[in-house]
Amino acid sequence: MANFAIIEDNVVINIIVWDGVSKWEIPTSESPVGINDNVVVGIGYSYNPKNGIFTAPDGSPKCPL
Repeated sequence: MANFAIIEDNVVINIIVWDGVSKWEIPTSESPVGINDNVVVGIGYSYNPKNGIFTAPDGSPKCPL
C-alpha cells in the first residue's frame, strides 16, 4: 500500500492509501500521483506535473517526488 495525492487542476484535493493495482474508478478530471515517504503534502497543495514538485498553499516548495 502507498499514499497517493489525488490531483485536479494541479491542486491536491485528497490523499488516499491505495495498492496501485486494485480496481478503482477515478473521475476523468482527477489523477493519482504517488507520494514518496520523504515528501510532505496535503490537501490544498499545488502540484507541478513537469517537475513533480508539490508546493504548500503558503508558497514554500516541498520535496520533489
